[in-house]
Amino acid sequence: MASISQLKIELDGIGHILSDKRLGVPKYQRSYAWEKQNVEELLRDLSDAIRVKAGEYFLGSIVIQGADANLEIVDGQQRLATTSIILGAIRDYLLENSDIARAEQLEQKFLLSRNLRSQAIEPRLTLNADDNDFYRKAVLSRPSEDDRKVKPSKESHERILAAQKFAAVFIRSLTSTTQNASELLIDWAEYIELYAKVIFVRVADDSNAFVIFETLNDRGVELSIADLLKNYLFGHSGERVEEAQSNWNKMLGALETVGGDDVLLSYIRQTWSAENGITREKELFGAIKAKMVSEQIAIDFGKGLATNAKLYAAMLNPKHEIWNQYGDTARGHIETLANLRLEQFRPLLFAIMRSFKGGEVEKALRYLVSCSVRFLIHGGLGGGTLEKNYCDSAQKVLRGDIRIAAALAGELNKVVPTDSEFLASFASARVSKAYLARYYLQALERQASGEAQPELVPNTNANEVNLEHVLPQNPSPAWGQIEGEVADAFFNRLGNLALMKQLINSDIGNAGFDAKKGALADSQFALTKKIAGNDNWMPTNIETRQKELAVLAIKAWPISGF
Repeated sequence: MASISQLKIELDGIGHILSDKRLGVPKYQRSYAWEKQNVEELLRDLSDAIRVKAGEYFLGSIVIQGADANLEIVDGQQRLATTSIILGAIRDYLLENSDIARAEQLEQKFLLSRNLRSQAIEPRLTLNADDNDFYRKAVLSRPSEDDRKVKPSKESHERILAAQKFAAVFIRSLTSTTQNASELLIDWAEYIELYAKVIFVRVADDSNAFVIFETLNDRGVELSIADLLKNYLFGHSGERVEEAQSNWNKMLGALETVGGDDVLLSYIRQTWSAENGITREKELFGAIKAKMVSEQIAIDFGKGLATNAKLYAAMLNPKHEIWNQYGDTARGHIETLANLRLEQFRPLLFAIMRSFKGGEVEKALRYLVSCSVRFLIHGGLGGGTLEKNYCDSAQKVLRGDIRIAAALAGELNKVVPTDSEFLASFASARVSKAYLARYYLQALERQASGEAQPELVPNTNANEVNLEHVLPQNPSPAWGQIEGEVADAFFNRLGNLALMKQLINSDIGNAGFDAKKGALADSQFALTKKIAGNDNWMPTNIETRQKELAVLAIKAWPISGF
């Protein structure tokens, strides 16, 4: 490793860096990640600084490594790429308004240059392998060129295109405020070149760059935990850094279909917690860093991230190819878990998918659905405590102490609500979230009709399966002497909720029970039709029905017999 004393630090304009150097984003770096709001914030800040003739506008730090002929960006690609997009939008406006000479000068200075030896036109900034071709065509090419017709094929391409479109609109709005648009835009280009300042940190090699990257975070520069971890791993992979970079990219590729950067940190934290015990987000980097004591450990950890990402992606995607080997029932359980919108169980599910065999996976999935519903209805454990129990069980699964669903149930049933606890909680449960209420009632309907897997999601489409509150929140006089507080207390009780294929007319819905009975009696849902058999619909009727539903619930979401 080169000495840390070899690093060079200077204050420079971000535009001057683009014009003075040829920079590249290494293949291990993440793709373009700025959203529209990030681009808007930068443009508005620049606009304010230029309007008040501020001597400087500080953009943070940029870390570069390598020799002049091959400078790589370790930190700062989002700001550099967005600055390039803004300068490209200025160039485009000048071209479209026939100021060709200035447009070409700006293009040659900040965007493209001609190689003295080969005479090839080369970009001053090169993005990573996933983004570069799209960036060259969509941003660096001129508006009149066919390359501009390129279509985005990745989420990062969509973000690049959104940034470009927003910058173009912003530049046009600027020019509408002046009689001399060219002069205004040259003012912008010069400000970006000379006065939009960054701390430019240059080091000799990867290892030093990763140390600086982490140090900047310690000094208060906001960096993501995932980026810190990535750079720490690369910095401790020694001469095998390319292998580490390849593993990181494989991981990102597997996660791209389920959210990419948005799920990256959750993936790392939850799979780490499955193997090492529950680890909070703020503790994650330190916990992993403490175990990366050798080059081989860092490489092996990266391999694990690459391998396990496919399993994690399948956990979030019922249509993933992995579920082909388990069948439609397992796929249905994954869809159900996704629709419950929980994630505390994910470390355990990850362990199950890695360790359980064949039909035991399906059984364990059904058990997790039952656990999830019971905890949603009964509560009892806080989210952190619940996740800790799931993580503790995950470690036992990965160690081989728990090999089948029955053993898992035997372990977790120590904290899962018992039948009697679930029965009591269900009998008085209020559910304000419509998606949960629809799911509970659909599963109970299937249980009542004798379906083999009642807990599977039969229909999540709110347009086809509607939720009716039999007793309205603001009952009319036709409901008799029901006080407002009583109606409010029973409005979201499960016993007061019914599934309907067609919505009851809103006028009828607020009328008396007799006006609703016909629609309820015509329902294709047996549990809904049964409501119409009541003479009236008072709190006592709601409580009676909910107790009946609670008996069905114990059978629909069992925690034994696996």
